[in-house]
Amino acid sequence: MTLDKREKNMLYVLAVVLVIFLVDFFVNSEDYAWLTGTGDGEQRVVERVKPKITQPRASGDEPDVVAVLDWGRDPFFDPSLVVKKKKTRKVKKTVSLNLKAISMAESGSVAMINDLILTVGDQVSGYTVVRIDPKTVELKKEGKSRILKLK
Repeated sequence: MTLDKREKNMLYVLAVVLVIFLVDFFVNSEDYAWLTGTGDGEQRVVERVKPKITQPRASGDEPDVVAVLDWGRDPFFDPSLVVKKKKTRKVKKTVSLNLKAISMAESGSVAMINDLILTVGDQVSGYTVVRIDPKTVELKKEGKSRILKLK
């Protein structure tokens, strides 16, 4: 009877596993006492012990705080999955003022801003009309000037 290469390799692996088992069996023979029937004949019983409370707790007491030891870096933590908080900048809300038309006259110039017809001194969205020129209108609010241009 001849064995092909695959069968020979399987026999070698089986022999190595058997040798490892026998070495472990003789080195740790007390662990295999149940298998051989040798030993002191006593069964070992593992006893479960309930923890004893040394001081009774009052119902209002705070629970003990267990300190977490520093175990080092978490091998399962992937820093690429951390969601970074976006920094929010406070954006000044500017009022949308749309200069649509300007009419220049000697009796008084008018400007159409956001569909409102305004003259010098009128107010729109908290801004006061300061000056009306042929192509621009100057507005002021809290001491700050804003110039609207015709498109």
